[in-house]
Amino acid sequence: MLLNFLAPETSGQTFTVPVSTEISERIEKNGVLDHDIIAEQTKAALDTLRIANPDKVVTLGGECSVSAPVFSYLADKYNKYKGDVAIIWIDAHPDIILPGDDYNGYHAMALTACMGMGDKDIVGQLPASVPTEAVCLAGLRECEYPYIEKRVEELGLTHYSPQQLARAYQPMIDWLGQIKSDDTFRLGRNGSYRYTRRCRRRPGRRINIE
Repeated sequence: MLLNFLAPETSGQTFTVPVSTEISERIEKNGVLDHDIIAEQTKAALDTLRIANPDKVVTLGGECSVSAPVFSYLADKYNKYKGDVAIIWIDAHPDIILPGDDYNGYHAMALTACMGMGDKDIVGQLPASVPTEAVCLAGLRECEYPYIEKRVEELGLTHYSPQQLARAYQPMIDWLGQIKSDDTFRLGRNGSYRYTRRCRRRPGRRINIE
């Protein structure tokens, strides 16, 4: 009810993805905390997206990991149409943890999941991934662990600090031009996800997932 009150009115369809509200022991499996619950909720989100078949998606609620099924769905949809998709990840942290690292929260594995890396039971459900060269970290403030900073470099992820973007955002626009991406998914600081096309804009349905 609160999300419905806060969200702007829309003519698009609204769906609610069921999530576990049971208070129980939190169990780590395959290096992921709450593994089985996350795998089940990932499937529920993807089932909803496949049924609704939206062209655009705005999500309300959840944390960073809710982006994985949404971005993967959109990458699959528009890779078939065009073939070049990019993600601009607006976050203070890169969210490229992997199972087996020091931290086991899946929300910190969200972007690696979008790139097709991670636990096979969860990431294996995702219909598509975005290549590392088509991912930009916008507003990166800290990597938390030295090996994560090293991973950013090893993966070749383009990244900009808040200070760099405060001075000018043109370098990020230039980066988009270099990868020749017409399809871009933007993760907003308020948790909303926006899909835009820079050319051949097509009308389509939009859904909200709470």
